[in-house]
Parts: sequence; structure tokens; C-alpha cells
Amino acid sequence: MATSGPPQSSTNISQSLLLTSLTNYYNRNPENRQILFDIIQGKSKLSLRILDWFVTHYAKNSDILYWIDEREKKIIEKYPDTQNDMNLRKFHLYLKYRAELQSYTKMFFDPFRRHERITFILETEPALKTIETTIGQLNFFRWTFQNHVLVYIESHLDEIEEHMASYQKEIIKNKLSGGTKEKKNNGNRNTIMQVPSFIRFD
Repeated sequence: MATSGPPQSSTNISQSLLLTSLTNYYNRNPENRQILFDIIQGKSKLSLRILDWFVTHYAKNSDILYWIDEREKKIIEKYPDTQNDMNLRKFHLYLKYRAELQSYTKMFFDPFRRHERITFILETEPALKTIETTIGQLNFFRWTFQNHVLVYIESHLDEIEEHMASYQKEIIKNKLSGGTKEKKNNGNRNTIMQVPSFIRFD
């Protein structure tokens, strides 16, 4: 018999519903639980840092678009001339990421564990296996699994890592030369120009 307690806020109810949905998803897809575990624990060639960089920078700059074959559970980067019986779904990665982020907010859609952590059960047999995660992280990874984002990253990993390294070098370069640039900018802002003025009284 259920017992009554203090009323739950709409936020807590939403969290509970989302967590239930996520738990059901990972129970139906045990192979994804292992992938999730390996990435979070640093046992995969795909790091959380790479995933975050990919969706926030690389996908935006590269305008990634591919098609998902729902029947074969694979991605097609070049639209085929003949579709035959393929059931294709168009996926514009950065736009979909932004839409998902806007819908859930960073608290409930984030590759990192930035908010309240939970202990998530991965396995109960032969021994209990858990992981410290967040609802946002579980939700983000579900999105990547459902849309084969990790598959795309793995097939373009060298390019993505090179893009990230190049960007970081540019950041360091700008920081080192930032003092000179700042002085130039300040000089421009403080320049006073004398020009003739005309005041008209009607």
C-alpha cells in the first residue's frame, strides 16, 4: 500500500519521470550501459572532453549532417542515390544538440557530472556494479546512443582531436599576445579626435 508524504514539486516529479525513462532505456540496452561505464571511467578512447568538444565546437563548425538507417541501425554520411527499402532519418547534429539542450537545459543534458550525483545500477549479477553519474549525463548519453553520435565520433576521431588541439594552440597564442592587443585596443578607445563643430540656433 502506498503511503502519503509531502507533496512533490513539479521539478522533482519531472526528474523522477526522466530517471524512470532513462532506467528503462538502459535496462533494454545493456550493451550501452557498458559503453557508458567505460567512457565515464576513462577506459575508452572516447573521453568526456572529446564528446563535449565535439557537440559544442566541432559539430557547429563542420555543419555535420548524416542519415540514420533505422532498420540497420547505422549512419550514412552521403545520401544514397537509391534508397530501396531503407528507412532513413535526416540528422543535423548541431541543430539537434541545441534543440535538446534548450528542451532539457544543462542540468538534465550534459556529458559531464556537474550537478547532483546519483548511484546508478549497471548490473546486479553476478555482482552488483554501480556508477556515480547524474540524470543529465545519463540523458546526454541516451541521446548519443539513439542517434549514433558515438559511431560518427569514432570514425572521425583523428580529425576531431586535431581540431581541438589546433583550437587550444590558438587560445594559448592569443593569451600570450593578449597584452599587446589589449594595449592597442585601449589606445584606440582613448583616442580623442578634434573635429570642427557647428551649432545652429533657429
